[in-house]
Amino acid sequence: MLYLTLEDFCAYINCELLLGGFAVLKARRSRAILRLGILPLIILSPLSVSMATTRVVAIGDSITTGYSPTRLQNKFNGSGFDANVFTVASGGCDSNRYTGKMLDPSTNTLRNYADEVLALDPDVIIFLLGTNDAIDYKDDPNAFFGYSQNMSSVFDKFGTAKNSHGESPLIIISSLLPVLSDDTESAAHIANKQINDSFNPWLIQQTQNRGFLLKDMNTLIQQQGNWQDYYNDGIHLWANDAAGYEWMAEEFRDTVISAVPEPATITFFSTACIFLLHRKRRRLNS
Repeated sequence: MLYLTLEDFCAYINCELLLGGFAVLKARRSRAILRLGILPLIILSPLSVSMATTRVVAIGDSITTGYSPTRLQNKFNGSGFDANVFTVASGGCDSNRYTGKMLDPSTNTLRNYADEVLALDPDVIIFLLGTNDAIDYKDDPNAFFGYSQNMSSVFDKFGTAKNSHGESPLIIISSLLPVLSDDTESAAHIANKQINDSFNPWLIQQTQNRGFLLKDMNTLIQQQGNWQDYYNDGIHLWANDAAGYEWMAEEFRDTVISAVPEPATITFFSTACIFLLHRKRRRLNS
C-alpha cells in the first residue's frame, strides 16, 4: 500500500486542489485517461481535484459586447461546459484604438487591448473586430491598409503567446458580419463592399497562414431564415429581443466546445482508501 500526503498527491497528478468532502479528478485531456492505470493508496485527508476551467476571452467592438459575456456565458452554462467568459471590447472600437494609437471611446484613455486579453490567461480567444474600420473607409481610403497592419501585429502577439498551462491559446477569427444599407452612397453600403472585397478575404487568409481557426459568421448569418430581421440599425443585432446576438453566442459556444476537449471526470467515493491513476508501465516508490 502506498501512502501519500495531500500535497504529494496533487503534485503527482498535476491538478488544482479544490475544497470538497470527496475526491474528484478531472484529467486535462480526455485522451489522457486512456494512458492511465490504477494503483491503490491511502490519501491522508479528503479532497476534490479539478482541472482549470476553460477561460474564453471575446474581443472586439459593440458587436462583441452584444453576444458576450452574458449571453455566451449562459450558453456554456446551459450546455454544462465548464467555462469562464471574459470580454475585452468597446463600442466604437477600431484597429487604431485597439492597438493604443487613438483614445478608447469608452474610457478616453489609450489602451492596448491585446495585452489586456493575454493578461486574462486565455485558453480561447474569439476575435471579431473591423466593422468600424470598414465604415471609416468612405472618409479614409487607407482604412483597410491601416487595419491590416494593426491586426498583423496583434495576430503576431497572439500567435506566440502561452498561457499559464504552457499552451498556445486557441485563436478563433470571425469574419465580419454584413452591414445593411439601401443607400448606395452611404458609409454603411461602402463598408459592406469593403468587408466582402478586402476585410474578410484578408481575415480568411490570416487564419490559413497562421493556423488559426476560422468562424465564417458572415456566411453563416446569411444562411439563417429572415436574417436581416436580426438587425435594428443595419449594424447591430438588437432586434427581436437580441435574437441575432443569441444566435451568435450559440455559434461561438458550439465552436469552442467542438475544438476544446471536454475534461473526463473520475469520482472517488471514499476519503480514506481510494485509487490513484498512474501511467502504465511506470512504478511509484513508496
